[in-house]
Parts: sequence; C-alpha cells; structure tokens
Amino acid sequence: MLYLTRKAEFSASHYYHNPDFTPEENARIFGKCNNPNGHGHNYTLEVTVKGAVDPRSGFVVDLKQLKDVMNREVLDALDHRFLNKEVPEFFRRIPTTENLAIAIWQRLEPKLKAAQLHRVRVYETPRTGCTATRCRRRRTVRPTASATIPMGTGTTTWSRSR
Repeated sequence: MLYLTRKAEFSASHYYHNPDFTPEENARIFGKCNNPNGHGHNYTLEVTVKGAVDPRSGFVVDLKQLKDVMNREVLDALDHRFLNKEVPEFFRRIPTTENLAIAIWQRLEPKLKAAQLHRVRVYETPRTGCTATRCRRRRTVRPTASATIPMGTGTTTWSRSR
C-alpha cells in the first residue's frame, strides 16, 4: 500500500457564530472571530490517497484526475468564498478548520474512484491545521487538531484527537 499526497491552496473568509449562544457567549468563546464581517485565511489543503501501484501505469492514482477532482469539488466551491454565506455546508455549521476538513472529506470521498481517500489536512495558518482520517472501526471521519512548529532545520508535528 502506498500513499500519495497532493497539495493545493485556496483563500476564503468566515466568521464563528453559534445561534444557540447569547451575543455575550459568542463574543467570549469566539472573540474577534465572531465579527459578522468575517476575516480571511489563505488555506493550505493536503489530500492523501492510498492504494496499490497499478502495474500498467506505475501510478497509485493519475495525478491529473486527482487534481481535477480537487479543483471541481473543493477549490472551485471554496476559493474566494465567504464560507458562512456562500457554501451550503456552512449555512448552519460553524466553519472551523475542523468542520472544513470534514466537509472537504465528504465532498471528495464519493468522487475518488481509483484510490481510497486516506487523509484530508487543512492548514488555516502555517502553524495551525486540522487532519481528518477514517476511523478504522466505525468508518467515520475523525478530526484531529494539528500544529506544525518549526524546530531548527526540520519540523515537529503535534496532533491530538478531539
């Protein structure tokens, strides 16, 4: 089994607001991120698929096909969008990095035919991101919070299940 990762970038804006919270709770919990005018991020997306190498092509998956699916299902839908107002998954769901990773997983998984989706990693900033992977036993998506911290010449990745 081999793993193949494709990286992409997109820009989007959002704000955090829970209609079940009072204005004071929203302000206390979400701080500046609760501003309804929103704020933006330049996101980095990593999509990892897994599979066997096709003996005829030498590929786990044709990278052009993976790129086309990522463009059609994710980048065309999210790039330069106000997530809360323009993306249906976030009309009633807070567009946190965790929820964004899950939504991207749900968009990609049914569209990938040649290889199995293994991981979706979304970085909101160069140091903060979230990883969604399939739970082996329950066949559900599990987000983990991740932060990559520069350490000398390399990097150290920290992640924990939520």
